[in-house]
Amino acid sequence: MSKTKIWKQLAFLLIPALLIVFAVSPASNPIKSEAQSILSGILGKKKVAQNPNMVPAWERFKVKVDGITELDMSGAEIYQVPGKLPYIVMDGHTWIPVAGEPIEVSVLHDGACSQNCQAGIGALRANITPAIIQKDVDINSAEGKALASKFDIESIPQFIFGNGLATFKSQDGSLFIDNLPEGLVTEKDGLYWLQNSGVGLKADKFIKPPQFADLDSEPTKGTGPVQVVEFTDYQCPFCKRLFDNNRELVERLVAENKITYVLKDFPLNFHQDAVNYTHAVASCTKKVGDNDAYWKMHAAIFDNMDTWSGKGDAGKQFLVDYAKNDLGLDIEACLADPSTNAEVQADVAEGAKYGVSGTPALFIGTQIMPGAIDAATFEKAVNEEAGK
Repeated sequence: MSKTKIWKQLAFLLIPALLIVFAVSPASNPIKSEAQSILSGILGKKKVAQNPNMVPAWERFKVKVDGITELDMSGAEIYQVPGKLPYIVMDGHTWIPVAGEPIEVSVLHDGACSQNCQAGIGALRANITPAIIQKDVDINSAEGKALASKFDIESIPQFIFGNGLATFKSQDGSLFIDNLPEGLVTEKDGLYWLQNSGVGLKADKFIKPPQFADLDSEPTKGTGPVQVVEFTDYQCPFCKRLFDNNRELVERLVAENKITYVLKDFPLNFHQDAVNYTHAVASCTKKVGDNDAYWKMHAAIFDNMDTWSGKGDAGKQFLVDYAKNDLGLDIEACLADPSTNAEVQADVAEGAKYGVSGTPALFIGTQIMPGAIDAATFEKAVNEEAGK
C-alpha cells in the first residue's frame, strides 16, 4: 500500500463523536488555510446573532483549548456556514469544531521541533485529527531515553500516541486502531509508536548509526570507525556533483583510517538508464571482478555521464565495453541474470525504509546529509561523529 493511500485510509476512518474546538494559529497552524478558505466563503462574514438556542448548545460541551484549558466564550463572535457547524472567532484565532476526542502525541526530538518534525505533526493533524495535543520530549531527557529504549527507536523525530488513540472510532463503529494497516503502529503499555517509514515521515538524524543490511557484500572503501553510507543514482546530476565535490576528501579520509565508505544503489524511477542498466553494470563489475574494479567503474560512470546518459542501448554498450577493454571483465552474463536487478531493488527498498526519497542521500554516522554537500560539510560531519 502506498504512503498516500495509507494517509487517505487514516482520514477516511474517522467518525464524528464528541466535538472538540481547535485553535487555528494565524502564523503556523497546518489547517490555517483550510479555515481561512471556509471563512472566506461566508458572504460578508455574516455574524450569527446571539441566538439563545445556539450559545447554550455550545456551552453544553466541555470545550478545550488544545485539550488543556476551558474556553470562555463570552467574547466570541460566532459565524454560521450553511449546512455546517458554527465557527468562532475570538482572541485573534479561528476556532473550528472537529470530530473525536483529542489525541495526545509525544514528539521526540533533540530539543527543537525541526521542519521535518513540524511536517509530521501537520500530517497527523491533516490526516487523523486537528485535535492533536503535542507534547515535546527531548530525546536526551530521562523520559526521552525511556521511550527510545521501550520502542528501540533509532532516529528522530518520532511520534508516540498516548491517550485518545485507543478510543477513536472508525466509520463502522469499530476502534480506529484496529483498522490501521498491520505494522504501522507498535503498542506497548498503552502507548502507540508510529512507524515513520510507513507514512513517509522523514528523520532528521539517528540516535545511533543505522544498521544497514549486507554491508560486507557492498562496495566499500576503508575500515575507519565512522560509517558513511551513500545511496546514489548514477544518472542523477546531484550525485555526480557530490562525487566531484568529495572524491579527493573521501580518498584522504580513507587513507587516514577515519571512515568506512559504503555505496548503495537508489536509481530513481524517472532515470530510465540508471534503472535499466547502469546500476546493474556497476554491480556486475564487482561480482565478476572485485571491489577495486567496482570503484574504477564508479568513477568512470560519473566521469563519462555525458557520454552514456540518455543514450539507451548505446550508453549501455559504452559501459560494457569499458568493463571489457579497460577492466578486462566480461559482464554480459551477469547483466542477464535477474538476481542482479533484484539486488539493486533490495537497496532501493532499504533506502526507502530509512527515509530516502531522493538522491544523493548520505548517512554519516548518526547524521543524514541529503543533497550534494561540499567537502567542508562532509568533513565536519565526520569529525563530529568521530568525537562521540
